[in-house]
Amino acid sequence: MNSPLNKRQKNTLKLSALGAGLIASLTACPRPVPPPSYSNVNLTFTFPAISRADAQNLMLAAYYYDGSETLKLLQQNPLSYGGYSGSSETITSAQLPLYNLDSALQNSKCSSPFVGGETKDRTQVSVTPNTVNTCNVYFSIYTDGGQHFPTSTTEKYMTNDLVSFASSNFTYSFVSPDGNSTESGSRKQGWTLIRHQVLQPSSTPGKYLVSMNSVPAAEQALPIRMHEPTNGLISQSIRGKK
Repeated sequence: MNSPLNKRQKNTLKLSALGAGLIASLTACPRPVPPPSYSNVNLTFTFPAISRADAQNLMLAAYYYDGSETLKLLQQNPLSYGGYSGSSETITSAQLPLYNLDSALQNSKCSSPFVGGETKDRTQVSVTPNTVNTCNVYFSIYTDGGQHFPTSTTEKYMTNDLVSFASSNFTYSFVSPDGNSTESGSRKQGWTLIRHQVLQPSSTPGKYLVSMNSVPAAEQALPIRMHEPTNGLISQSIRGKK
């Protein structure tokens, strides 16, 4: 029997979002544009080419976790819905409306303290302010065999990027339990897109630097790349220069 995707199986370094309003300049410069409200936009996802015939059996889903492991769907569509590409035979991208993101915030097990939640079992934890609450939304392309939610055996493509809510601007860092990765982020208040990046400096073999930051307002609507399920320290990794 298939079981919903496990947070630990995903291995995606689940971090959250930061943000507060931008302060208007007192000079003649134009006011900065705040990030868009994710309850009113579509996110675009790109992925390796999939035939339109195969796409009929695939779903693009957004979900969060109720507590530590229980997966809750926020939104999903057949992959062929809104899919497009340069070929009439394949799909290489698709969109997903996120109009009901705020419904996740009504669940206290999603919108919960960052400290003791996402920092559980981590060491050298530093969070400022340490009172912030977060709620993370993840994305998956999966084969729907009737279960109507992604599982570890039906997932075809995933991403280590996420959309996250934070109750206030915050910064953080911590070290993984095995000591092999150091994670840090600077996040904005509200819903923001969080980009995942891994650096593996040549000076410290086997050690990784992971960042999960809110992207600038101008990049909030840029496409999110999806790929085959991988370890979060391998996908999107970039080796440091010697």
